[in-house]
Amino acid sequence: MRRTLCLLLTGPAVFLLCISLYFLAVPLITPKAEARLEDPPSYTLSEYQGQLALFRDGETEPIARYEAYTNLLPPGDAALIQAGIPVSTQEELQRLLEDFGV
Repeated sequence: MRRTLCLLLTGPAVFLLCISLYFLAVPLITPKAEARLEDPPSYTLSEYQGQLALFRDGETEPIARYEAYTNLLPPGDAALIQAGIPVSTQEELQRLLEDFGV
């Protein structure tokens, strides 16, 4: 009888403990996309000496230069490059480079 009572109380207690741990852990394992949306971009795709170049934010020297000359781009694209395009991820950079024919 005592063993049955113990088993009947242990099951719900373990279940409640698991549920509590789950709800405590959820904020710790949220996707980083939320943080990424709040953080400013860390790179800028812009122009350097007439070529498409990638800059770290706040720096004046590019970390990469590409074989795409801004004077050969359509005027709208050239204006975007002149203003600088913020880039947050490698996938976004790859998509932009493909759009500009690199």
